[in-house]
Amino acid sequence: MNAKVYFSGEMRVKRIVPLGIFVFFVLFVCSVFVFWKTTSFKENDNPIVLFIKPNETFQSTFDSELRSKLRHPKLFYYLAKKMNLPNHFFAGKYSFSPKSNMVQVIRKIRSGNYEHVVIDLPKGISQDSLIEILSSRLFLSKEKVSAALTGLLQNGNQNQEDLMPILSMCFADRYFLPWAIDSSGLLDFFRRNYNSVWDEHRKAMSKKLGLKCNEAMALASIVEAEVVFPDEMQRVAGVYLNRLRKNWKLNADPSIRFILRNKKVKRILHKDLGLINPYNTYQFYGLPPGGIGLISVDALDAVLNFEQHDFMFFCAKPDLSFRHVFTQTYAEHLRVARKYQNALNERNIKR
Repeated sequence: MNAKVYFSGEMRVKRIVPLGIFVFFVLFVCSVFVFWKTTSFKENDNPIVLFIKPNETFQSTFDSELRSKLRHPKLFYYLAKKMNLPNHFFAGKYSFSPKSNMVQVIRKIRSGNYEHVVIDLPKGISQDSLIEILSSRLFLSKEKVSAALTGLLQNGNQNQEDLMPILSMCFADRYFLPWAIDSSGLLDFFRRNYNSVWDEHRKAMSKKLGLKCNEAMALASIVEAEVVFPDEMQRVAGVYLNRLRKNWKLNADPSIRFILRNKKVKRILHKDLGLINPYNTYQFYGLPPGGIGLISVDALDAVLNFEQHDFMFFCAKPDLSFRHVFTQTYAEHLRVARKYQNALNERNIKR
């Protein structure tokens, strides 16, 4: 009798164990299916963008950003814990396909595979505009951006009257930066960019012209503001360098627009030329204290590779095409200037 009972119990155990293994396997397959096949987000059409701030924890981001977006927040939370996401939680901007599964989302954040934001710094902008653009695209305040970029000014070559010294260390271009970059990272990025532009070759060319790097950039900012068509850059740069060599005043209209804080002024008036300001190239000899706008590398290269010629003057064409007529004598220049002024009068352009 006892043998039969023992035999019966042993049979039940042998039946239960395979059944348990089968159930476990089914549950495992189902969980894998859920994790891999179930989309993470409620939104099915548009990409999901997640911003993780520096020093923000997984818990705070989950509560403030993720929970409301997730289709199964409790399941995601459980899996994130199992995959150790809280201890590998990297700040940055992340974009996900709405069809991303939970494992894909967790792995992307855990690996720090964040996106770089696109930042366009247009030529001609002011220092304040440069700081504003960077601050609006990055997780840095204007004060932190300004403090970081001010750290670039350590070479001692800046003119104390330079109103926008940061412009002598940056260039107009399209940049790709991590959204969560810190102040030191921003400083390092622009320092490397500056050094890559101002390589030994360009430094040698600037020295040959008798210009410091910031002086070459100040002149380039005038050329940048003066020219619409790039093929005129080197010729305009040549005119200004001819004037510097002969110790003439630069007489650059863009410097007056800078003083007036109005780049759209089409007509410089005689009274404007008398404004007492260190940036007024009609009143003071030599280069202005600093740049009047952010420059492109093309403008810098136009100065360093200026066109050698005998032109001392240039004036906008009377057809208002934004191109210029270049002349060697003041008499020739006056004839062109009068035609240009008559064209402005005919169109009733007074300012």
